[in-house]
Amino acid sequence: MRLIKDKRGEESGFLAEHVINILVAVIVLGVLIMLGVAIFRPYLDKNPDQGEAERQIKLIQDKIVELENSGGEREYILITPKSWALSAWPFTSAIQGERLIPNDCKNFNTPNCICFCYLSERIFDKNLDNQYNAKELMNSCNSGGVCIPVRESKLSFNEQSITFLGNINYPIIVDQVVREKKKISMSLSGDTLTFTLKPI
Repeated sequence: MRLIKDKRGEESGFLAEHVINILVAVIVLGVLIMLGVAIFRPYLDKNPDQGEAERQIKLIQDKIVELENSGGEREYILITPKSWALSAWPFTSAIQGERLIPNDCKNFNTPNCICFCYLSERIFDKNLDNQYNAKELMNSCNSGGVCIPVRESKLSFNEQSITFLGNINYPIIVDQVVREKKKISMSLSGDTLTFTLKPI
């Protein structure tokens, strides 16, 4: 009888030791997975077209520098990334008086900025004083947009006349530009940088 009890005691001690080892291994594995997710989350969350948006906005920035150095007019054909928009900031609501600006732009020491941001369906929910939802576009810029500073004090950007409100800066939507076969024309007059759309 005593032999059987000793065997059971050894077995339960052996089993308890393995259970503890398994629990420690599971906890360590969980910590490693959480650490891996924390390290790679920025890469996982990044929109696959963000690299293309970064490339395009760098090319636009180069055109702006050319304008600042030698004036004239520069043209730019924008065909990628699809489902993104080029937008001018800050946006001030004419009715609500709210001034919107993406977080990246707040870090620039310039009066204006231009951002490339992913378009979501909610951006086209209409507000009282504009034909797109600027707050939603700003949120999109904050969660993965690419912005550049603009040092000119006035930025006229794809202006569209909106009834009694006068002209507002309207985003340049890549899909629309491609569909309508248009190009971006950039010009600098005094301290006003102007972006307009023209037929190709």
